[in-house]
Amino acid sequence: MLGLPTPAPDALPPQKTYERFFFVQKRSFATVGIDPTSFERTIISYGLFWIPFFAMVTIPGPALLLARNYITDLNVVARILTPVWQSILAGLKICVFMWQRKKIIFLVRKVWLWNLDGFSILQQQKGSFAIGEAANAKEAEILTKENVIDQKITSFYFVLVAVSGFSAILIYILDIHETYIGYLFAFVWGSLAIYCICNGSLAIDSLFSWFVCNFVGLFRILNLKFKTLAESGNLSDGEFKDGIRKCVMYHLQVIKLVESFNEVYKTIIFLKFLISCFQIAFIVFQFPNTEEMGFQLMHASFLSSVATQLMLYCHGGQKIKDMI
Repeated sequence: MLGLPTPAPDALPPQKTYERFFFVQKRSFATVGIDPTSFERTIISYGLFWIPFFAMVTIPGPALLLARNYITDLNVVARILTPVWQSILAGLKICVFMWQRKKIIFLVRKVWLWNLDGFSILQQQKGSFAIGEAANAKEAEILTKENVIDQKITSFYFVLVAVSGFSAILIYILDIHETYIGYLFAFVWGSLAIYCICNGSLAIDSLFSWFVCNFVGLFRILNLKFKTLAESGNLSDGEFKDGIRKCVMYHLQVIKLVESFNEVYKTIIFLKFLISCFQIAFIVFQFPNTEEMGFQLMHASFLSSVATQLMLYCHGGQKIKDMI
């Protein structure tokens, strides 16, 4: 459980020009036994995937039974069910990812090749303008800047998720009053569930951010291509028309990627906004009704993580919409 699994046989090579490229995404997926770049072996560790996942999906049942015993005390019910919403959301996210894994992995590999080895030329298709063709220093600089933005966003989100996870372990699990064996069982069970919730959510949400930043980079490069073409005064009519044709083909390919991205992520986004409404309602309800400072700090960290998730999806979607 402590060491990360070895990459799959068809895993993409590491990005060389930016050493922390895709770091948060790849490590988060690896901690739950998944390689988001491999068709051949998407689940690279069945132990890392199934054991924490089973612990996570079995949490809501006992939690609902416990909440039923305190049905007359809404504050206790809200306290019990607050983390349950996140476990349900994380479980659904992972299920949707595995259901759509081939489409998602295809997109990851497509975008990955854009950034690989100094943003080199992608596979040239007959009669079309490949996305990576004639990538120059300015285009590479644009993509680098967008990936730096993604790293800052995901690193900040990683810290929030880590704080929320540790606070949940300290507050919920250390508050258990059982026999030593019962406590040990509850501690291991709860820790595995929190491990899967945090890393699963972080992996899929940070992958969304990575896609968005790279798509924005592609649209910025399109603008650069049009600008460069417009400023080229020494082109013949045939060369100018050919340049326009290539830019249009480039634009169509990027739009096709974005449409594929929307197709695979729209279910996750819908579930995220639906369940987050319940999460925020349960968290906010507890603030004026909770006196313990530990629970107040935990609720604050939960609310910060949920709000950051929402901003990540809202801001990312708006950026792509503005560029299109």
